Amino acid sequence: MVLPTLIQKYQKLVVETQLKVAYSLITNAFKFAEAENGIGFDFLPNSWKDDEELADVNGYSYEFSEAAFESYLRKYFKVIRSYSKSDSVSKFKYNNNIGISGHPKCYLLANGMGLCFIASGNINSTAYFYIFLKPDNKNKIAGKDVFNFTVRKKGRGTYYGYQMMSDVYNESRRQEYLEGCANKTSTHPVDIYDAPFICTMLIWNNNLKIPDDYPISF
Repeated sequence: MVLPTLIQKYQKLVVETQLKVAYSLITNAFKFAEAENGIGFDFLPNSWKDDEELADVNGYSYEFSEAAFESYLRKYFKVIRSYSKSDSVSKFKYNNNIGISGHPKCYLLANGMGLCFIASGNINSTAYFYIFLKPDNKNKIAGKDVFNFTVRKKGRGTYYGYQMMSDVYNESRRQEYLEGCANKTSTHPVDIYDAPFICTMLIWNNNLKIPDDYPISF
């Protein structure tokens, strides 16, 4: 009985360490991007601003996510592969073949992680970072292999990722969050939040440690 327990503790520690790495990469990227482009910079790339049709961004598209990431963030990640529009959809799925909604642009990082980026809006910007710890695994599980760090614009001020989970979290809904994290079939089991987001929120609100009541087995 001791060996399985030790293995599970080790696997949890590995995930916690990887999540801290991912979080650090994302927050540092925004710090550097703001230093270069200004506090609370818009996602809309300069090359799009003179095109009325392109500049009218209100929602999600692969092209907008790609343009925003390539223009402002890519230089701060060690990207070794960029996936096409079709591969970004087909390769990066989880929980019984659930695809990421919002038309992601996906990359492979030098540390072995998969990163799928979604940009929403041009002024009230939101960035969704789906992190795939083992992108080549055939059956990827939200909360074990797939997580979501979301970075939102704080009014007209700075971007931040580390407070967003706390802003959303409501202790009175914890049981609903636990069930949403463990959900294997619904894309958005809790309101607009999907399982990778909910699982990350549970860990974030426990100081990036997997809580004792975490519903995913390792």
